[in-house]
Amino acid sequence: MAIKVGINGYGRIGRNVLRALYEGKRTGEIQIVALNESVTVPAGSFTGCVRTKDWSLLESGSEKKWYAKGVGVVRSESTAGEVGTLVSIARE
Repeated sequence: MAIKVGINGYGRIGRNVLRALYEGKRTGEIQIVALNESVTVPAGSFTGCVRTKDWSLLESGSEKKWYAKGVGVVRSESTAGEVGTLVSIARE
């Protein structure tokens, strides 16, 4: 299955997400659908997020995930209606 990627500026976030996709050999399952999105979750508001769409040939449905620079996944939504959000951040 082909992957469609749209990148608005190929900065650090876009490069790191694409690198993770290729290193994890998930290019057949994940599609980059948006860059530079804003997301508000209980842990705060994040700008410049990357949104992906994950799916599997083994399971029905899909999942959207929002990644924030320096944090990782801050929100996820499945087609089954499950929503996961980042509640807090502990920095060392």
